[in-house]
Amino acid sequence: MGLDVNAAVRGGNTAKGGAIAIDGVDRTAGRQLVGERQREDTVAAAEVGPRLDLTGPAASGNQANGVVVRHPPILAAGLLKSRAMQSTDRLGRFLVALALIGFGVENLLFGRYIVARIAPWPPDDQSAQMIVGAAGALVFLAGGVAMLMGRSVRLAGLASAVFILAYSMILHWPVAFAGPAWSGHWTNVFKAASLAAGMVAVAAADGRRMSGLLATLTGLAPYVLAAFFLLAGVQHFMFTDFVSTLVPPFIPAPHFWTYFAGVALLAAGLGLCTPRFRLLAAVCSAAMVFSWVFLVHVPLVFALGREEWMGVVEALGISGVCLAVAQPPAARTSTR
Repeated sequence: MGLDVNAAVRGGNTAKGGAIAIDGVDRTAGRQLVGERQREDTVAAAEVGPRLDLTGPAASGNQANGVVVRHPPILAAGLLKSRAMQSTDRLGRFLVALALIGFGVENLLFGRYIVARIAPWPPDDQSAQMIVGAAGALVFLAGGVAMLMGRSVRLAGLASAVFILAYSMILHWPVAFAGPAWSGHWTNVFKAASLAAGMVAVAAADGRRMSGLLATLTGLAPYVLAAFFLLAGVQHFMFTDFVSTLVPPFIPAPHFWTYFAGVALLAAGLGLCTPRFRLLAAVCSAAMVFSWVFLVHVPLVFALGREEWMGVVEALGISGVCLAVAQPPAARTSTR
């Protein structure tokens, strides 16, 4: 990754002296020698490896023979950002994998499909509900274990995403469209879509080349999560009295924290829609949602009963999705 700056400078100095005849040397011969030397320097610089393309004031005054000279501070900043993105990918995949395993276990324990608070289906047929739940458990457990082991990550992510999105379209969407706007049914619609989008992003980050379709879906993933956060943020202001009841009793001023969380969710949604701030928004929102696992959802398990374990696993999964969608497709791998 280094750059032979001396070779570039030598080429420039030779060019300055080559236009003057010294000690009787013919000007034409001098120009030919300069041209050969410049070509050699250009080839040598090209063989060094990929160069960092700097633009604007940071790159001015730092070019020799058309080769960009890299500033050590800027190079270090780029390296740190690259490592941060790799860390978010790994941690995001780990959290999503844990959520998938949690969904699988919950499907078995509850005897039905439960992702994103789906009502028991088919209704009035407990045996069929158990079969559907077992099928979901098989997909989620296999997908979660595969992600943890780093094996067949793309297949695991895409299969889980299709499963979650398909069931949401069948069971969530009709109820949401038939009900009032801004209802909790829309929360479940966008929650399921966000989980599916995060699993697509995990699938795309397996190091293999992406198809154009997968790159497009991965590019849409942060906007899907942003829509979920924006909806949830608005709902914090529309249904303040209800949301404040979810704040544990040991946390004072529940209405204040309801408004605070609403503002934070709106900021997270806007940040995810802005590529410049996406990484920061993704990391901050992941930390926020992950903190709710222990500050909100675990206490609610003791207050509301075992079904609130759904909220624990959902929050764990959404925090992983935040990190999984932090990078654009181009930063992961090339498309074909």
